[in-house]
Amino acid sequence: MLDYKDPEIRKQIACILITVAKKIEEDEEFAESIFSCMKKELTAGKKSSKKPKTITKQPTEKEINIFEIYQNQGSDGLLSSLELFDLKGVIKIVVDNGLDPARKIRRWRSKEKIMKQVVEIVGKQMAKGEAFLK
Repeated sequence: MLDYKDPEIRKQIACILITVAKKIEEDEEFAESIFSCMKKELTAGKKSSKKPKTITKQPTEKEINIFEIYQNQGSDGLLSSLELFDLKGVIKIVVDNGLDPARKIRRWRSKEKIMKQVVEIVGKQMAKGEAFLK
């Protein structure tokens, strides 16, 4: 490895760079080869640094459709279905169904409180369609 602290080596490298710069000014083919090489390196660097992020949806332990359960069994059926899950499972259901855009429910630690809120939100969303049936 070259020692960057050595003034002789720095002078030699500067001389090489000056010679290359003069050659680039004089010879168009040489300049094109240098710039094409630089362009390849820049595009290769951009592609490797920006990897697309893939978001994989992790399924819950038991996939349930809370809206279908509410429609078929009512609020009591939904509460009994939510009883089967632990606190993290209920929060996951809330997140997966987009019931907490303000991220308020996610911070709650009482499973019963979260379940009541889920039933209330699902009930309100299901009632929105009834206005058009009358």
